[in-house]
Amino acid sequence: MAAALVAASIALGAACSSASPTSGSPSTPGSTSTTKPTVTTTSTTSTTLPPAPSTTSLSISQPDPGHPSQYVVTIRGTGTLSVPIPARVPLPAIVHAHHDGKNSFAVSGIDSFGQRTSVLASSRRAYDGTFAVGFVEVANNPTRRLLIVTRGPWQIDIGPAALATPLAGGKQGVGDTVLSYRGPAATAHLVYRDTSRLVVNLWENGGLVPLVDTKGPYDGPISLLAGPLFIAVTTPGKWSMIIEKG
Repeated sequence: MAAALVAASIALGAACSSASPTSGSPSTPGSTSTTKPTVTTTSTTSTTLPPAPSTTSLSISQPDPGHPSQYVVTIRGTGTLSVPIPARVPLPAIVHAHHDGKNSFAVSGIDSFGQRTSVLASSRRAYDGTFAVGFVEVANNPTRRLLIVTRGPWQIDIGPAALATPLAGGKQGVGDTVLSYRGPAATAHLVYRDTSRLVVNLWENGGLVPLVDTKGPYDGPISLLAGPLFIAVTTPGKWSMIIEKG
């Protein structure tokens, strides 16, 4: 899916083509070149990242002049690579990742000690989805980098959580998605027809509230706390979430 995350000129999936995600564990990537990737910003200055077994390019764009802190950082690469969370993107953040290929694809978080924290996204083939980073962190040890493991080309777009798609009265989607909700406490009707695993988590005031973790299909209510909060849907299939009235 290529869900738009803001009405502004930059959206987290704007540069990505559609691809149907499929869940699974990534295979071991092959070797890639060891040239230093070049980082390029919208200004005329350029810097370099530490040596990595992949070539990358980085561009910073600012979608809304009225909100200078809300911009998107786009990183493109090929093969396995560890990339830093941009200092100008505050945590918590959301990441739209796109991998259009036959090889497996996975993204994991890396903490300040260089240890993997969790698998944030994974697919056996193509991937096109959005996931959360830094919503629940160990004190004084936030996620510092993202480890992308794959053999093919990929793109990630990193932006502040404020760019998450509003749930409003309801949404339909395909694959991993992060939604924002600012309404009162409510019940939402969640429908998922696929047979793959479905995980729905809610983040509110720095805490994690698990809502659903089951193998599909699923058709039932979920309870939403009063906003503001964020909802992460993790699954490869189609889903719908509609706020119930009354």
